Amino acid sequence: MVSAAGVDINYLYRTYARKIDVFIDASNHQRKPSILANQAFRAKLVKAHGDAIAEAVLIRELMRPGRDALRAVDAEQLRLALHDDAMREAYMRETHLLQRQLSEANPTVEPRVIRAAVLAGRATGFGFALLAMLRPETWRLPIIVLTDAFYGT
Repeated sequence: MVSAAGVDINYLYRTYARKIDVFIDASNHQRKPSILANQAFRAKLVKAHGDAIAEAVLIRELMRPGRDALRAVDAEQLRLALHDDAMREAYMRETHLLQRQLSEANPTVEPRVIRAAVLAGRATGFGFALLAMLRPETWRLPIIVLTDAFYGT
């Protein structure tokens, strides 16, 4: 890994106390551009088509064939969060950050509703990602039926 990244092994030892810290940092760096791109893509979809279609498109894109590496990293992070204290702490920090950002963007919404939305959103995302890993053909399902019913549109 070190030679592929073009860094000295001693740098790695000075920078990270544990292997899990390397994984957390590397996966966060890998995911950040994707998250920013998804936010911009979702904003365009919401403006043009509304929330329900935006959610359906993002779910379908997550399930699309060729996104296996992204789904694998997310699944490994979740697996580690179940068994490793450092990964669980990182997962919880990210969850709290999402809750805070959503609260700031929606100050009139109750904190318990914000928390429920974040946790349900994360669970839904993992569920669809795992479904795509187990049954790749499911990416073609008409997801809009599910999101329309949820949003009442």
